Amino acid sequence: MQSSKIDELRKKIDSDPSNFQARRELIGLLLDNGYNVEALKHLNYLTELFPKDGRLFYNTAIVWERLKFPQKAVEAYKKAIAADPNQTDFLYNLANLYTEQGEFTSAVTLLKKVLKIEPKDANAYFNLGYIYEKKEMHEAAIKCYINTVVLCPEDVVARFRLAIEYKKNNQVQESIKELEKVIELSDSYSWAYFNLAAIYNELGDTQKAIHYLEKTIETNPNDVEAVKLVSKLYMKEDNFKKAESLLKKALMNNKNGDLYYYLALLYKKTKNIENYAKYLRIAISNFKTLSVHPKILKEKLNALEENSL
Repeated sequence: MQSSKIDELRKKIDSDPSNFQARRELIGLLLDNGYNVEALKHLNYLTELFPKDGRLFYNTAIVWERLKFPQKAVEAYKKAIAADPNQTDFLYNLANLYTEQGEFTSAVTLLKKVLKIEPKDANAYFNLGYIYEKKEMHEAAIKCYINTVVLCPEDVVARFRLAIEYKKNNQVQESIKELEKVIELSDSYSWAYFNLAAIYNELGDTQKAIHYLEKTIETNPNDVEAVKLVSKLYMKEDNFKKAESLLKKALMNNKNGDLYYYLALLYKKTKNIENYAKYLRIAISNFKTLSVHPKILKEKLNALEENSL
């Protein structure tokens, strides 16, 4: 349907290049269907004729972004803003592009302009929070994320980022409350469970840490870090059978060097030297997913073999 409409509009423009309405309609269809280079050709034609049409430059910038020419996109967004300084879409997109390029000061300036025009723009607050987070300005990030969740109470991503910033700012109880709210809104948000577990582990509450790690694995069985941490806590409580069962289950779907190493450590603690050596070897052979340098494990294995002679 759209391809026939595109062909029809192409024919109209070929027969009458001054049919600007048909050309604009064609540009929209070309953008929707991924014909970026052809869309750019028509956009360049129209921007020459209508240099004060901000929407044309805005669409030109989008095409340059798609074609991976960010600097040309920046130039086009600037022309769009010059034509219509109060169009928040133009300001917002250029701010996002600056953020991607790490030009945070320019991005902040533009996002603040968006908020002057539209004080209830939750996305602008969120993106400001993200920039402040990257700059390790935790209190500023917290304020922005709070504004986001006030405007959008069910935004679980904003609440999660707020919780992380609270934790970085040593506001542990506030972090816990936000993570609990994330889970209330989305009970499959595994990162919320994991971060609650990490907090309770730091607070020395092993049982709550284990509970939230088990919930993490329940929602995301492939979370290696959660498996590692909870198996470590099981072993700390001498619950070796549970740790062994968990690690072996995880290894059925994820041949991870760290998990093999943790299994080796378990057998060392239970004085099963044969299995300790066996899983050290397997861990070394899976060195690409080891967080410990394989040389260290080889030294452990060599020492073990020398002692057995």
